Amino acid sequence: MILAQAIAEGREIGPLAGVPVGVKDNLCTKGVATTCGSRILQEFVPSYDATSVMKLKEAGAVIIGKTNMD
Repeated sequence: MILAQAIAEGREIGPLAGVPVGVKDNLCTKGVATTCGSRILQEFVPSYDATSVMKLKEAGAVIIGKTNMD
């Protein structure tokens, strides 16, 4: 709904606007557990986004989850 509203208002949208993306679990995502498939890191929740994740978000991508590292 927000994307449709932005388009209707004529605002610029990113080239990946609305594209759902799964991020590999070795990339830090702010506020989302990042374990890299390791039990040692099972409680790690980064306070920042990795540069690649930040660029995806800036381009309008929608992070829908993390992918496994098995």
